Amino acid sequence: MYVVLLVVLLIQGIGVVLMRETVTPMSGALQSLRPEIRLPRAVRAPVLVVAPVVFSVWALAGFFGALGPALTRALMESSIVAGGLVVFVFSLFGTAAILLLRNAAARKVMLTGITALILGMIITLVSVTTESIAGFFVGLAFGGVGFGAGFQGSLKTIVPLVEAHERASVLSLLYIICYVGFGLPTVIAGFLVVHGGLLRTAKEYAIAVIVLALVALLGLRKANKAPAAR
Repeated sequence: MYVVLLVVLLIQGIGVVLMRETVTPMSGALQSLRPEIRLPRAVRAPVLVVAPVVFSVWALAGFFGALGPALTRALMESSIVAGGLVVFVFSLFGTAAILLLRNAAARKVMLTGITALILGMIITLVSVTTESIAGFFVGLAFGGVGFGAGFQGSLKTIVPLVEAHERASVLSLLYIICYVGFGLPTVIAGFLVVHGGLLRTAKEYAIAVIVLALVALLGLRKANKAPAAR
């Protein structure tokens, strides 16, 4: 499989090299590739509100992506192919949430995402404890909704507050939070699986995501009360 992937990447690389350039090279091209990360004063408070949401939903994606297939095999003793259903169901419900809530207000989308995230993790926690594969996939579906709505709501909250020339740098910061949330908890979970077992690690991970989601919910409620008080 990896050999096939390597061959495909090599073919794509050769194709990119052979492509004709469509723009005139200008000085400063290399400098323009330097990452630029900024947090304008106007969006500092909103970013602090959405940061726990962004971190938790991507930690959830890491959870189901890393442990989901193994949990499926442990709960139903199925083949490796059945483990692929985890990513499919998670992505399906995440996409559906994004499409259905695309015209909703940012706060509503955020609340939907956080609520679905908490419910999904509670159902997953109970399902792993009782070894229920049906409950696990129900929790997975709620988790997908939480991921799609939580991430979409975060972007809808921040992007309208940022000037056009600042969007790239602010989104870069948000994506750093995303990928730290996606990678760091997953690496820690991998370490814990070796030393504490798969099911125990899954329970601890689910509890951690629930706590993060509750922090995000409290931050959202506090941010909503601040304008009303003023």
